Amino acid sequence: MSITSAGGTGGQFTKAQIVPMDENSNKRTPIECMFNPREYTITRSVQYDNQTTDTGDSANKVFRGGQPATMTLELFFDTYARRQSAGTVEDVRRYTKPLWDLTRMDPQTSETAKGSGVEKKRPPMVLFQWGSTWHFQAVIKSMEQQFTLFMPDGTPVRSIIKVSLEQGDASTGFEGKSGSTSTFHISQGIRAAAGQRGFVGDLRQTSYGKGT
Repeated sequence: MSITSAGGTGGQFTKAQIVPMDENSNKRTPIECMFNPREYTITRSVQYDNQTTDTGDSANKVFRGGQPATMTLELFFDTYARRQSAGTVEDVRRYTKPLWDLTRMDPQTSETAKGSGVEKKRPPMVLFQWGSTWHFQAVIKSMEQQFTLFMPDGTPVRSIIKVSLEQGDASTGFEGKSGSTSTFHISQGIRAAAGQRGFVGDLRQTSYGKGT
């Protein structure tokens, strides 16, 4: 399942956040995305075994359990676009470091290894949250950072981070509250506007589907 953000035209959009959580699932200071992700993808695997029989040509499917859902997304950081002046541009790593910190052992978060009784530190659980319509409680499984723009002295000022999150809560997603504008209705409005202008094609490749 792939979700595309409905940015680019009109209004202020709620910023997506990655929120660290403590051992009791209390939220800490959120890390706000500099730009909302253009899209994110959610996948989940379900395991089955094949059980052959002497009376049939095909095997029976035996359910063996499910795997946690995985969410992948790209986050865009650009301090050059937000510079205060031509000669004053911040190092983009100042804004991406808090994300990297979420992959390291947290002194305030610990767990006890099963069967050993040994307490050890671990990275914190995180919550990907975008407004009141969706959240995904997970652990960060992998992260990759690409730097794409540099100042003459080598300071990186533009970066893309690819993040993979693995579900850490069985009831991790929920829909918006009653009366709120749904993603479906926003998408329908964008499609209608595109149709009125005679656009035919993939809306994700145009200004209709870009993140904010």
